[in-house]
Amino acid sequence: GSVGKPTFYRLAATGSPTWFGLGRAPNWLSINATTGDVSGTPPSIGSYPVTFLAANAAGKTGVWATALVVTNAPTLTTNEADEIGLYGADVSGTITSDGADSTGVRVLAFYGTTDGGDNPYAWDSQVEIGNYAQGANYRGRLAGLFVGQQYHFRTAGRNNSGRGGLVWSATKTFSTLS
Repeated sequence: GSVGKPTFYRLAATGSPTWFGLGRAPNWLSINATTGDVSGTPPSIGSYPVTFLAANAAGKTGVWATALVVTNAPTLTTNEADEIGLYGADVSGTITSDGADSTGVRVLAFYGTTDGGDNPYAWDSQVEIGNYAQGANYRGRLAGLFVGQQYHFRTAGRNNSGRGGLVWSATKTFSTLS
């Protein structure tokens, strides 16, 4: 995660889990027992030990102990959509800070016909735009859109090492050509 930024993870487990839980975890972290969606807002930089649990209807339980590493958040700018066509549009912007992570920033775009806010699971689609260094410009294509439809999008970045929570742009809107 990133300090002060909402963090989301989705646990996956084999064996058709019917329940997810937290063993050892910081008090700012929670889990949806049905879906395995983990969320929270880390208050400070550090490494936080966490134990995730999963169980299925047959009573089999899985345990995964790990650490969530919280870093400074990167920052990025996001431009209005351009190169808008019948079935797609480009999104672009600049990495203004890598959050002191010299491995760069991983940039993703989330889009759909409704605004999913800062929850990556609430968007219709997402695309990974790539990994970029501080000061670099990024550009990616939102594809598979429908003619004459209004879309919402947000870009998000996280430290390239994957340790940071997503840092979100404001929601922007465009319409494909008709």
